[in-house]
Amino acid sequence: MYIKKKIQLIFIFFGTILICLSALTKDIAIGEIWYKFDSNSLIGFQGFFENLQKVFFFTNLDLLINILKYDIIMIIGIFFIVFSLFLNYLSD
Repeated sequence: MYIKKKIQLIFIFFGTILICLSALTKDIAIGEIWYKFDSNSLIGFQGFFENLQKVFFFTNLDLLINILKYDIIMIIGIFFIVFSLFLNYLSD
């Protein structure tokens, strides 16, 4: 049990460090990293996502663009904190 609490505190610590770091650094968007890695797959995924939006009658076609603008360091920090809370739920 002590080890689970220690791992949970480490995840919370890294999560808060990453969130603070994202406030200090320039925005590193998910779409920007994906475009530098492989731009063709990003364009193909965007087309696929827009077709799905038309099939399911979403009116806002800029949903993917808004998602790809999120800061990846902040997303990873939030993931660490949520994962630590999930570990707390498992230990009970």
